[in-house]
Amino acid sequence: LVLFPSAVRQAALDESPLILVNALLGIARAFNSVYAEYRILDDVGSNASRRRVALAQATATALERGLTILGIEMLAEM
Repeated sequence: LVLFPSAVRQAALDESPLILVNALLGIARAFNSVYAEYRILDDVGSNASRRRVALAQATATALERGLTILGIEMLAEM
């Protein structure tokens, strides 16, 4: 997630959407690994749960922004 803004800039500078696509794929894969190992809403109200929810929200925001830049509408649900 930290590298997302620089991937957007580099994709724009190089006129290469593939850079952004690869960054989004990396973000999705990394979040999937976390999601597979930890429950997001394990103990509602706990610090760990709040951090995981924040991570899920940040991930969704980055994916949505990246897909919007690419001209792809994000699905509300799968």
